[in-house]
Amino acid sequence: MSLLLAAYLLVCAYMYAQQGQLLYRPEQHSVPDLLAAMSDLPVGSGVDTEHHAIVTEPPPSASRGTVIFYHGNSGHAWKYLPYYRHFHALGYRLVLAEYPGFGWRDGQPTEAHMVREALALYEHWRERTPSPQPVILLGKSLGTGVATQVAAQARVPPSKLVLLTPFRSITEVAANKYWMLPVSWLLKDTFASDQYLPRYAGPVSILLAGRDEVVGTSTGQQLLELARQRGPTTLLLRDEDDHNSWMPLLTTQEWQQLLH
Repeated sequence: MSLLLAAYLLVCAYMYAQQGQLLYRPEQHSVPDLLAAMSDLPVGSGVDTEHHAIVTEPPPSASRGTVIFYHGNSGHAWKYLPYYRHFHALGYRLVLAEYPGFGWRDGQPTEAHMVREALALYEHWRERTPSPQPVILLGKSLGTGVATQVAAQARVPPSKLVLLTPFRSITEVAANKYWMLPVSWLLKDTFASDQYLPRYAGPVSILLAGRDEVVGTSTGQQLLELARQRGPTTLLLRDEDDHNSWMPLLTTQEWQQLLH
């Protein structure tokens, strides 16, 4: 019994020490490579290294607001750059936030660091977006945990919060996957959207994937009910899609449904 207990404690210690590598899966690239990929984008587009974001600008005559996008736990912001066409077609500047340790950036991602920077990025673009144009926060997967905290803590709330394949908390997601471990004691970064979402009273759009194999389907549905209890909420349900397959299939009209 003592050997089994010792082995179990060693597993817990390993998971505690390695949780950053398990939760965050960054890929990196250089700024010059990114700028080369952006050479054909509209005038004014570029990399904001001060505020850690990729910015794509629609034609000034068509501009109607700003969308700030917080991506998931893997890859980097660059891989979402092709979707700018949908946002520009709707008249939106697209700001793709990049996390510490991802893309061109050094450092280690942590929840506190990511949210602090996300708030600063939001405040920067809120001030630069002419009133009464909207500033919309959009998060995907892990990014929904970031976007929800920004919406709840911002001095001036965003015009809308859009959550794509969200969850109530990383603690819940991890507990379902590692049911044999005391994850609530082990986790440092919890991204507890269920605690922050009730603090935001503005409109919310949620996209759920009916076959979500990463966070599961029930946690997003429960967050949807929580959103409905606190204020205006709309749902876009992709019954046949998994956690990531829906995004290349989404039409400009469906993006419009989420943003408006």
